[in-house]
Amino acid sequence: MQKNPNPLFAEERKRKIMNFIKTNTRCSVSELAKLFDITPATIRSDLRELEKNGSIIRTHGGAVLRNKIEQEEVLDNRKNDDKKMKIAQSAIAYVHDGDTLALDTGTTALAFANALIQSSKKNLKIITSDLMLLHTFEKRQDFEIISIGGEIRHGFHFACGDIAIRMLSAFHVDKFFLTTSAIDLVQGLTTPNAGTAHLKAKMMAIANETILLVDSTKFNKVCFCKFADLSQLSRIIVDDAIEHEQQEHLRKTIQEVILA
Repeated sequence: MQKNPNPLFAEERKRKIMNFIKTNTRCSVSELAKLFDITPATIRSDLRELEKNGSIIRTHGGAVLRNKIEQEEVLDNRKNDDKKMKIAQSAIAYVHDGDTLALDTGTTALAFANALIQSSKKNLKIITSDLMLLHTFEKRQDFEIISIGGEIRHGFHFACGDIAIRMLSAFHVDKFFLTTSAIDLVQGLTTPNAGTAHLKAKMMAIANETILLVDSTKFNKVCFCKFADLSQLSRIIVDDAIEHEQQEHLRKTIQEVILA
């Protein structure tokens, strides 16, 4: 690479990098290296410093503005409905009569709950802290539904906190159907809220298997709180819009990758 005859001082360069990320909300190492005419290694070093300052979150091959994911968490729940429905239908194949299940929160979990009540599955025991899922499961009186209580996370319709964690300690389930706000090939699974992270980690701990239901728009994103590595997953079910390189990486890390 040709060296820039007037290289920016490190602090000035980091300020310009930060301005670029604020404008674009995300960036890649390669585009920053080209923009500032410096090596990718130098860009990675700058991004590490910016992450330490709390300004950004590094992702696989780049970075995002720290509050970007938190903003996306509360966007219109109708987005990507088709993808979530396909994922939910694919997940039904991994439920068997008599299973004990734990279900996570959110719109993908709700799509899975709707698929379950329309299925022919029998004698299921289901644990969840999601109020919307509890209401949905009222339509199947043959299912045994256990509600996990605790502190309600306002605007997200589920219970979390110490009470929820203590209640979960009394149970053990065959399978936990997990959802996530963000998935990154390096950073793993993350969520914006610490209470949510603790709840997900606890549900994983009480399950024989953890099956992640996630759509492709959640990839290459990182939130505030990490709750799991990819290697902790038994399976991942994702829509077929996922990139080929991501598929290959997942297949090396997770027991089974299912494209919906």
